[in-house]
Amino acid sequence: MGLKVEDVMMPEKLASSPFYQPMIAPTDYPARLLEDVTSSTTPTHLKPTLPQVLYPHPAFLDLIPMPDFRARVITLLATHPHVIDLMDLKKDVAFENGICYWTSFGSEGIKSTAAQAAHGQPWDMRSWEVAPWFLRKWRVLFEGEDGEIWKQSQWWQRARGELT
Repeated sequence: MGLKVEDVMMPEKLASSPFYQPMIAPTDYPARLLEDVTSSTTPTHLKPTLPQVLYPHPAFLDLIPMPDFRARVITLLATHPHVIDLMDLKKDVAFENGICYWTSFGSEGIKSTAAQAAHGQPWDMRSWEVAPWFLRKWRVLFEGEDGEIWKQSQWWQRARGELT
């Protein structure tokens, strides 16, 4: 993707996304815009959404394998910037475990390991959980309690025995 780790992970830094295309024309086809910035090897959940191409946004959002979440954050940043404190969102995502990646679930519980085999790919949305406090704090960024991300997060909580 052409990103440096320090550009994405430094708490005080909001590096620009390489997907944003400032020079689009009214005659451009949305599908073509997406094709131009997407590699054939890009995993499904990391393929850029149209808002990622149309609006400037920080690169750390591009690494979250939740397309609807990314699109909603970026659209709100472009249309209602006062709703989102980007530094607070980045802190909650990257440093407060608001969004967690899990690689496997075994008899000892959920683990994040290097040996992944068939489960827990980081580019697969199903390998991620959004913490309940994060879902409540950033409710405007999600599709509600019946949405896919809420249900996925509840699945992980049930797997740990935290929900019945």
